[in-house]
Amino acid sequence: MKKILYLDTPIDPPGGGQISLFYILKNLKEHFIIKVCVPYDCEFVKWLNEENIDVQIVPLKDLFFKIKKFAPDIIHCNSPTTKY
Repeated sequence: MKKILYLDTPIDPPGGGQISLFYILKNLKEHFIIKVCVPYDCEFVKWLNEENIDVQIVPLKDLFFKIKKFAPDIIHCNSPTTKY
């Protein structure tokens, strides 16, 4: 199964980018191995946890190692202003 890593720097409360990503993830989670990385805890993390979507809070300094360990086939950066 293909692995997709999503990177996002969510706003709180979640905005349009997070809302659309949330619905994408809900529909893709049955077909792909999905992981979402965000730099801090927020309401968006709560939404993903409630849907059993793998989300992790990863500081910028640890992001490279997290990507390497997960070894995704695709990396989707969801925000043009992401800290990542």
